[in-house]
Amino acid sequence: MSLVTAVSLASGQYSPTQPLTAETILLARIRVVMAENLKNLPNYTCTMEIERSRRRAKSKRFESVDLLRIEVAYVSNKELYAWPGSSQFEEREIGDMIQGGAIGSGEFALHARSTFLSNAPAFTYQGKSMLGDVPVHKFAFKVPRLRSGYMLRVRPAEGIAGYHGAAYNDADSLDLLRLELDVDDIPSNVPVRHAQNIIEYQRLPVGGATFLLPKSAETTITDLSGEENRNRISFNNCHQFTGQSVLTFDDPLPDDVSKRAGPAVTVTLPPDAELFLKLTKVLSPRRMAVGDAFEAEATRAVRRKGEEYLAKGARIEGRVTLYQRLPGPDSLFLIGLKPERFFYSNKTGLVAAALQTPAFNVFLGPGYRGRLSGVRLPENLRRDTGYFIVSRDDFVLPSGLTMIWRTLDVSGAARP
Repeated sequence: MSLVTAVSLASGQYSPTQPLTAETILLARIRVVMAENLKNLPNYTCTMEIERSRRRAKSKRFESVDLLRIEVAYVSNKELYAWPGSSQFEEREIGDMIQGGAIGSGEFALHARSTFLSNAPAFTYQGKSMLGDVPVHKFAFKVPRLRSGYMLRVRPAEGIAGYHGAAYNDADSLDLLRLELDVDDIPSNVPVRHAQNIIEYQRLPVGGATFLLPKSAETTITDLSGEENRNRISFNNCHQFTGQSVLTFDDPLPDDVSKRAGPAVTVTLPPDAELFLKLTKVLSPRRMAVGDAFEAEATRAVRRKGEEYLAKGARIEGRVTLYQRLPGPDSLFLIGLKPERFFYSNKTGLVAAALQTPAFNVFLGPGYRGRLSGVRLPENLRRDTGYFIVSRDDFVLPSGLTMIWRTLDVSGAARP
């Protein structure tokens, strides 16, 4: 049996009672190209920047919500996620990392795999056309809900949805250049009217060879009221993973700590202890994204019954977990900072703490002329996160900003 016939059978497009058409053979060739690319693709990671915006029902304009930066990895046919600079990738839902807002997955590699390497889609050739200035073959496809693996979640509701779409492949190389998915067969329990994914692809060097990788994506979700949430995604800094580093479950000490004498020691901070911190670097809302790291320094030691748990000068690392425009006419933004780990000498441990002072500190620059009356804060704010209201255009969270936190019990705390 020829390779073309085998792939045609797998695609669900071939019937032994019918002759092979030119369109069926073309689709089989495209699937072979995609299969070879995905088969030989090394484990790799990219920085994923997600610009989230929202358009109210009957409005003509999208309003910016926030910007996210996340590391995404393609490992053993799975998408894994981590915060930038983290030493580990975890097999968890991206929605578990992000506080609120619309978020999705699959744009990195999984949508392409399910389209070309499964028998779920039914394809129809649409002929040759132009994508920009590039000649392409266009295939339309449809995936009914019974054959779909597209999970649509609006927590707590979730369900498998059916969809249709189109694939645009370079007429010469047969590389996939654009993939469109329109999700319209949605379970009644999920409060979504329509969802759409558009993914653009290009060849990039990874590990000494070039591979077809996603370049950008746009996801739009429309709820039952007509409100639209749009995510514009770009993939940057793609590179190959090396050997064993792809999955680790214990964070190593930073280089400047691990070089110090003595084996690594994990310390558990006692609950209900005051934690005096100051920022060591400026945080500029103009360049900030959810997922960015920040550093602080302990200005006092933490002691309990004569035992020192945290030394003065210890380094605390954390993440920006929220950067969201507040509803209203003024350009006010809510920033959430979450401390996660501390390091001093050869000691390290998790940090879970609630901000005491300043609580909901307001940083409004000299150019701000609005008022805080009527400002509505989002629901489900976390105890282990400190929140700051800022006017983005003319202020920063300064280096040296002092904060007092109160430690929480970390025995059941989730990993950062």
